[in-house]
Amino acid sequence: MSASYAFQWWVFSVVAVVGWIVLIRRELRDAREAEENGPGSGDTGDGDAQDPEGPAGPAEPARSARPNRT
Repeated sequence: MSASYAFQWWVFSVVAVVGWIVLIRRELRDAREAEENGPGSGDTGDGDAQDPEGPAGPAEPARSARPNRT
């Protein structure tokens, strides 16, 4: 029982260290790219943000499946 618990903590430790290294490398890469692009390059960090209206303009409002009973 205690051996599996000890193993769990060793695995957690390895995952934490590897995750920390990945995050540090990502931060360094982002800083390097920001330095190459220079200030005011327009990168707001939105990633894949798209125009909310989409390429074809505003979307039609959603229609109810129930018929109108007036």
